[in-house]
Amino acid sequence: MPGIPDDSTDSGPLRKPDGWELACAGILRTEFGRRKFNAVAGAMAKLLEDERGHEVPPAGYRWLPWPSPTAWLSLPRLAFAALAICAVLFAAGLLWHGLLKRRLAPVPVCVVSAELNCKWMPGSGHPKIGEAVPGGVLQLESGVMELAFLSKASAVIEGPARFSVAANAMKLQWGTMSAFVRQPARGFSVQMPVATLIDLGTRFGAVVNMDQTARVDVFQGAVRLASNAGGRATHELRQQRGAQIAADGMITEGPAESQGMYPQLSVTREIHPADCGLNKLGRIQPGQIPSHFGCWSGPACEITGPVENIKPIEGPGMLRFLAPGPGKDSDAWQLIDLQRDRKWLGRGGVKIRASAWFNRVSGAGAGNKFVLAIYAFHGRPEDAPYLWAHRKELAVAIARQELSDDQPGKWREAKVSAPLPPAADFLLLNLRAVASPASSPDPFPGHFADWVNCSLYTPPSASRPPP
Repeated sequence: MPGIPDDSTDSGPLRKPDGWELACAGILRTEFGRRKFNAVAGAMAKLLEDERGHEVPPAGYRWLPWPSPTAWLSLPRLAFAALAICAVLFAAGLLWHGLLKRRLAPVPVCVVSAELNCKWMPGSGHPKIGEAVPGGVLQLESGVMELAFLSKASAVIEGPARFSVAANAMKLQWGTMSAFVRQPARGFSVQMPVATLIDLGTRFGAVVNMDQTARVDVFQGAVRLASNAGGRATHELRQQRGAQIAADGMITEGPAESQGMYPQLSVTREIHPADCGLNKLGRIQPGQIPSHFGCWSGPACEITGPVENIKPIEGPGMLRFLAPGPGKDSDAWQLIDLQRDRKWLGRGGVKIRASAWFNRVSGAGAGNKFVLAIYAFHGRPEDAPYLWAHRKELAVAIARQELSDDQPGKWREAKVSAPLPPAADFLLLNLRAVASPASSPDPFPGHFADWVNCSLYTPPSASRPPP
């Protein structure tokens, strides 16, 4: 820059920097407006003093021609410095506004994880499964709603109920609820009109009646119960103990009531297939339907690593479908034992859930459809080939989804679910790549499956008062 001495030589006398140089140095010292630096104000004053020596006082009012484009380059350095500082302050303002808006935006404290026949009072919010629970008071007329708090606490509320939620806490004005509080959420609290419950790591149930009386029962762990009465009496309730709270805040302790008096949380039991990530390279049993548990089987498939631009979702491997013959679909199967879950299935209301991810490379004449299916059978695993051949008549439960993959190179998930009757002895999980009707020498140039999951699920349930 003209006027700035070259530090690489000692020739020429040193001079004091002018106002423009001081202003630029000051802006850099403030980190473009993010830090306060008083030298900027002084530099601008010096620059103003320098510019005054170049000003020509006007001789009178007259029309002036519009400056040419090159004339803008000769604007006084004061104006340029002022524009630069304004730009820095404007950018800093936008940044501050964005940070402030993000800080003030409401942060959801819990989401709806499940529901059962929910009906809301007119004018109340009605969040759906997967949605954040809004702030303010909610009124559930009937049904059961399950909440998953970000703190790792879970609660289920049964209508009629009036309640609101906060971070690791909720307020129950009336209604029935139960909760399971994991260790990270220790201290979860429930504020009731006559008392406040503070969790100590537990499973508990609470009910608030319309007359403002309440009851709390502890099924696992312990809670601290503080009366809202003037005396502020405090009780610590442990496992299988309960307390009745009168409208005046008096607490009477005794044995816990049955868990059936409270709504029940949903339960998920993972029953992952063997090698659900399909990472054991080459480990697949050739042939048709397997007759024993613990392995993948198929007439034309293999477990492989990355192929072209397709990489496994998780781990080093994925299932690759190969062509079993002209015009034939490519299948892979696995049997999953349900004998260890026999007692749980006997309760009824259990659902089977399964999911898998599919992907493919692009190719003319290649199939673009996949199938995820799960069949439940009553019988022995040795009979699986026969049961599969007559699956439409003999399966006690069927869940099936066909997935059209129109975006080669992108993994897509298929999900299925179905009620699972107590008579089910085992599951047959089926992954399929569907051959295209168009003629092609290789219907499966690159078709893959990965990350297969399976679970048993019971939805939340309403309370069952004793007869």
